[in-house]
Formats: sequence, C-alpha cells, structure tokens
Amino acid sequence: PKYLAVGLIWVVLKQRRMMSREDAIVEEAAMNGVGLRKRHIFPIALGVIFFIIFSMFMVWKRLTWLLLIGSNLGLFAHFAFLRRKAKQRSGLTGYVKDGGLQIS
Repeated sequence: PKYLAVGLIWVVLKQRRMMSREDAIVEEAAMNGVGLRKRHIFPIALGVIFFIIFSMFMVWKRLTWLLLIGSNLGLFAHFAFLRRKAKQRSGLTGYVKDGGLQIS
C-alpha cells in the first residue's frame, strides 16, 4: 500500500510537469486568491496524514473515521466544484473533456 502512495505522488508530479504554462498560472492565481502558496500545500497534507496516523495509533476510532471520511468528502466536493466549473466554462450540456477525463 505505501508503494502505491509513492507511485501516485510520482504520477501526479509527472502530470504537473506536463501542465501548460497558462494552466500553471491559473492554478497559482487561484491558490494566491485564497491565501495559499505552493510551499504551504505539502506541509498541510503531511500534517493531515500525520494526524490521521497518530489518531490511529492512539486508537481514537471516532476521530480517525471523522478525519478519513471528512477528507474524502472534502476531496469529492472539490472534484464536484471543478466539474461544475468546467461545464459552465464550456457551455455544453453533454460530456466535457477535462484533464483527460470525460465528465458527464
């Protein structure tokens, strides 16, 4: 399982390197709009992962499940927001191709 996480990080970083300059500028502007910088993302993610693992070792079952389900719901809400934004930007009602995925 931990090798899958390392592989996923490698794939994500590879995709980010292939991102166009316009997409990178838009992404950085959106992050700056909410007060985040690229250097903040990794420590935040590491802190959340550490806190989840710590709560697992302390056998705080409710807190662990709350953090795991909460992070999944947050990621799903972000995906739904991006999907809605892609549909509005394209003006189409059918399938929208965004990031290599066809989104209905």
